[in-house]
Amino acid sequence: MMAAINWSGSENWCLVNFSTTQTEAKRGIPKIMGKAINKGEDLQNLYQAPESSLDDNHPIYSPSVAWRILFFVMLPLELLYQYFAFTNDSGGSPTWWLVVSLLISSLFYIVLFGLAFGKRIGFEQLWIFYIPVLVLIDIFEFTLTIIGLNLSMLSNVITAATSVPIILFGWYIVYKYQKVMKFFE
Repeated sequence: MMAAINWSGSENWCLVNFSTTQTEAKRGIPKIMGKAINKGEDLQNLYQAPESSLDDNHPIYSPSVAWRILFFVMLPLELLYQYFAFTNDSGGSPTWWLVVSLLISSLFYIVLFGLAFGKRIGFEQLWIFYIPVLVLIDIFEFTLTIIGLNLSMLSNVITAATSVPIILFGWYIVYKYQKVMKFFE
């Protein structure tokens, strides 16, 4: 039940909800829109929204120098790898596979560039869909490498122990870029 109440002759009228709990009813404390009130409270702005400390400022991503160093170290290594992959008969891979591998790794270096220099490239959903593609390509190429090397079991374990963290870090780079790109200026 709702009613308007005037506190002992003051000019402040307020809307009171009488659906109080039993303990509040015993004490005689009325509730205003779900909030218990006492005499003397300012009830002028009953329907005014509360002030919020929220503002339009949001965190801005500032790239670390480490991402730039990683970019400038890895890019020449990747270019060298791609050059040798196309000029030498590396593992007997077909040309179409080398082109697909070049496209996938190029997208990875675009992500690394964006992360290193704080540039928004593409849109967030693109990189969400790119992560599974990168994972599948990396698993496929890693499997082909292990099979193609035809090494002993110990050598395969050592190769996997050194390669898997690098592969996982590459996946993390794409994931991180996808998460922080909304904080770019």
